[in-house]
Amino acid sequence: MHQNIPCPREFYSVAFVGIPSLDSLLSLSSLYLPLIGKDTFALYMTLLSQSMAKNSEQIISHDTLFQAISLNGALFCKARERLEGVALLQTFVKDSYEFGKEYFYRLKMPLSFSQFFAEPLFSGMLLDRVGQRAFDSLVEDYQRFSVEVSGMENVSKKFMEVYAFDLNVLNEEDECLHKARQKTALDVPAVNFDVEFFKQMMKKQDLSFSSEKQDIERLKSLCSLFGFTEVELFNEAKNVARAGTVLDISKLNEYLKEKELKISRKKMENSEESLQQNLFSAVELKVIEEARSLFSMDYLKNIRQQKGGMVTKNELDLLADLEKELTRRNQKFGSKIKIEILNVLINYILVIQRHSSLPRNYALTILDDWMQKGVVDASSAVLHLREMVENQKVRKEKKYDNSRNFGKKVEKIPEWMKEVPKREKKEKNQTTVSQEEVEQLRKELAEFSNFSKRE
Repeated sequence: MHQNIPCPREFYSVAFVGIPSLDSLLSLSSLYLPLIGKDTFALYMTLLSQSMAKNSEQIISHDTLFQAISLNGALFCKARERLEGVALLQTFVKDSYEFGKEYFYRLKMPLSFSQFFAEPLFSGMLLDRVGQRAFDSLVEDYQRFSVEVSGMENVSKKFMEVYAFDLNVLNEEDECLHKARQKTALDVPAVNFDVEFFKQMMKKQDLSFSSEKQDIERLKSLCSLFGFTEVELFNEAKNVARAGTVLDISKLNEYLKEKELKISRKKMENSEESLQQNLFSAVELKVIEEARSLFSMDYLKNIRQQKGGMVTKNELDLLADLEKELTRRNQKFGSKIKIEILNVLINYILVIQRHSSLPRNYALTILDDWMQKGVVDASSAVLHLREMVENQKVRKEKKYDNSRNFGKKVEKIPEWMKEVPKREKKEKNQTTVSQEEVEQLRKELAEFSNFSKRE
């Protein structure tokens, strides 16, 4: 799967559609966060703060964004795609002669609590991610927003009872109001579902709705969500939701959303697999694959056998305690930490650090540190270890350079000193003789010649 990963030097601008409210931010942090993850949430909030800044129209380098959210290009791309998948972000790109490519990110408003729970695709995915208990807790939190008013009389005033307003103004300013509606509804997707055409197709095959008003709203929602035409939607309904002469649109609704969930999961799996192929070396991929496929006890035994040792009872007890700790944290915090990270932990201590056995306190300390830093599976554990090893290497090289240059005073040679040897060489090897000196030398040679002849 192709990924449009921006270069750190390439620029972008960002804008937010609408005005963020407290309800939308609560929905984002309570309902969307379990679906998109903390990295994606951090990306959304960073882009939101940039779009709200006074100089929000400026272009920003992706390198600045990568550093702000502590992600590299590939992980940023994955986070961006997660936002796009839940309709919180639209990405636009164009070729730029000066910058290579130029990006524009358009942030969208999160669904409200009621809209989110009314959307089976999102609410179903949330239930799958957090589990029944946490999901019920979120529903209860939402219910607290509505106050029970049964047995009470509504004495609130109506608009016309409070405000003096000439309704004729609506006709006079109709064009102005129409333009305002168009501008403010720029990003509200229009549902172009032709109800009458759909009814005509049903009539030709002697079909009817079970509950017309409710079924039509469901059809509009499906049309908007999946981008079906009326003909495509009718053909799906015939094949899936037909019960005699009645179309059960609720059944069609469940079928299409389950089908979309399967496609979405498959795409995510393919995307994750493609990302890992580009992100990890062959050795790292092998470590990840083995960590996922083996039980921790078997993984430990394999390593100990390769090193010519045996697994001790203390190590088996430690593994059991580590697994219990992971289970406890997952239940307490509703997290999804996978047990496979223990295999990467074993590899790190016994292979990379070359310990002869698993020290209990050391292993517990590392595991706690990993969980605090968001390590939840073998892939993120390998990435964390790679980053840690690279940082240690940089610190060691810096320390070596400092110790090698310690006590040495390096002086810069002035430019005028560099020219001295050239002048001195010229003065020593070259003699400048005047014309008068040449004539005088000839005269002396002639006299010396005559004197020799007389002798």
